[in-house]
Amino acid sequence: MSFDARLSTDQVPVDPGVATPLVIVVDNRSDDAHQFEIQVEGIDLEWVAVPVPLFRVGAQESHTEKVFIKPPRISESVAGNYPFVLKIRSLDSGDTRAMQGVVTVKPFHHISMELSPKRGRVSSVAKSCRFTLTLMNLGNTDHTVQLMGSDPENQCAFEFEREGVTLTAGQQTTIAVGVSATSSRFLANPRLHGFTISGRSREASAVACSAQGQLEQRAMVSPGSAVFALVLALLVVGWWMIFPKPPKVESLILSSKALVEGEKLTVSWRASQADKVELYLNDRLFFAGKASDQYEMTPTEGGIIKAVAYRDGKRSPEVSEAFTVNPKERADPPRIESFAISPKDALEGDTLLVSYRVGPSVKRLNLEPVGEELSVAANEREIVANRIGDIKYVLIAENADGVQTKQEFSVKVRARPVPPLAKILKFEAEPMVVDPALGRVTLRWEVEGAEKVELDTGAGTELVAKTGEREVTGIGQETKFRLVVTDANGVVVDRVLTVAVGSPDSPPPSAASGPSRPDTRPAMDVSGVGGRR
Repeated sequence: MSFDARLSTDQVPVDPGVATPLVIVVDNRSDDAHQFEIQVEGIDLEWVAVPVPLFRVGAQESHTEKVFIKPPRISESVAGNYPFVLKIRSLDSGDTRAMQGVVTVKPFHHISMELSPKRGRVSSVAKSCRFTLTLMNLGNTDHTVQLMGSDPENQCAFEFEREGVTLTAGQQTTIAVGVSATSSRFLANPRLHGFTISGRSREASAVACSAQGQLEQRAMVSPGSAVFALVLALLVVGWWMIFPKPPKVESLILSSKALVEGEKLTVSWRASQADKVELYLNDRLFFAGKASDQYEMTPTEGGIIKAVAYRDGKRSPEVSEAFTVNPKERADPPRIESFAISPKDALEGDTLLVSYRVGPSVKRLNLEPVGEELSVAANEREIVANRIGDIKYVLIAENADGVQTKQEFSVKVRARPVPPLAKILKFEAEPMVVDPALGRVTLRWEVEGAEKVELDTGAGTELVAKTGEREVTGIGQETKFRLVVTDANGVVVDRVLTVAVGSPDSPPPSAASGPSRPDTRPAMDVSGVGGRR
């Protein structure tokens, strides 16, 4: 090892704006003199001053140098710890020694406050005066400033936009402060109140700032103004009583001077020293009324409205106002480009898809008899078929002028069939091929959930039990037997067996029997539920 280097301390506390020395000791262990270079890394180079960046140390000698650390006293020098690395490099051997340390920047505090404007005014009309308060943190630490206001006579009330303002180092912010008088007088001379806005840091109570301002309070009437107004009023009243004024139209106001066809026009007027006022449109009298009133009309063309006031046979000068009536822009006729509903044949409770497309002039779209407004931007809408019969749906399109067009589409809605409650568990014949010499067959059946069971043997229909068997004789030709079952809702389920006649070895007919099925043939509805009785 050709040399050693060490710091006098690895913790360097510094005050911003004050240069703090850091001592470096270099021991040359070699038998030759060396020239060394000092480098500081990790902190702002503007904070570091190296008086002798290059120095020479003789053989087997020790040498001491100083580095001065001086962060500027500005808000950017934020209080805190800043690690650094100090390197000593031999320019002869190239060896380098690195030493670590920490610069601790101590905090300093400086909070400033400015008030604008310096003087405000309140009156019986303007109850509060708005001031702007500018707060600046010129220190290097964060502060939360608590604001308050005071005046020696306790005649002012203060309202802060925010009572606590947080300022980071170097931050400037502006808030509004409302200052008002706590008491008011109707008749008094102006008064001037001096007040102080102060702020104190919540983190460091010794850190504070303040700003002074003035609030001028004016009463509704000052004594001098009251006397002058009284004298002036007496003079005016006396003059008015001695010298009566001729009639005069003070104002003639039209609600609009550029109307659209069909738009209403309101004419308002006010006359003084008058018994009545006459209104003329294009020199034609259309209204006569009180001295101050208004009249509503719907003109079909533009022109000039004149107002004339009368009193005791005296006529005032005319006051006129002109207006125009512009033709109304007509919207294009509404157009329904397509309208369809699917399916056209549905059951009650099914969902129907309404498909439509309309022209750009359509502003409103309704579907009757559903009574729903459809979106003009969309092209589809789902509805529920809740009425039975041939339902005629009507699509009504309307433009901005209220002109309508309609298109119809019919949908047949049938009652939803009621599922049968009864089931035929068994219906069979033995044998399926009858010997003509015997002419006899045995029928067996079993059902459940039935209110009525009927057996049709070809010779007639009779009521039977839910489970049983029956022997039928005299069969000389192919015969069909039908078992008919009716549930509590009146829904009918039946099954048919076909018995053939032939030798015992003949195969049974292929359609001798089939599964039970609801009878969908029309029948009289007795119980209120559709089905065969």
